[in-house]
Amino acid sequence: MFNDVMAFIKNNISWIKDLFTIVVAFTAAVVSILAYRRARATVLQPIRNEVIKKQSQILSELLSFLSDYNDSIEDGLDYIYLAASNAVLSLKELGFVFADNEQINKSLKDNIQGWIPCGESKILKDVEIVGVFDNEKKDRKDFEQIGKKRYENAKKGMIEIDKIHLTVRHREFMKKWSNFSNDPFLPSNIKNVIKRIS
Repeated sequence: MFNDVMAFIKNNISWIKDLFTIVVAFTAAVVSILAYRRARATVLQPIRNEVIKKQSQILSELLSFLSDYNDSIEDGLDYIYLAASNAVLSLKELGFVFADNEQINKSLKDNIQGWIPCGESKILKDVEIVGVFDNEKKDRKDFEQIGKKRYENAKKGMIEIDKIHLTVRHREFMKKWSNFSNDPFLPSNIKNVIKRIS
């Protein structure tokens, strides 16, 4: 019986060898694929962990940032003081003088940090651009005439607002908020919400 098996193997050795080669190659391919998948998961795992840590840190910074403003975006944007200061400044441009004018001026000087142009005309009449070699400057009377014209128009019911003054709190909030919206580590769904709010 042993001799019969040996004779069978000897006669058919070439296709048995080919069959075993195919089985070994298939097994090696399966083992290689499984080893690659496992290696890929373990090699990229530290990077994934670092990204998750960074995202957690940024999200906790965002929550801490919002808690500084009473967990309210409206409070951070400083809408109430923004509206009040712009109303006072618009009234001052029309020539109104308040009883506690010096205190109001000091408060405005401390809290206003710039402005943005707005309105339909796109022309700022009360702003003077001074060039390096300009000898001609606008006279104070020119600005008074602009204020007088605005006052006359306001009496007719036509109020023109050509700029919005921004507060220090608003500028600081928007600067930090913009940094969060441009952070590459922040998840895209949160980033989209921040950009929509902006």
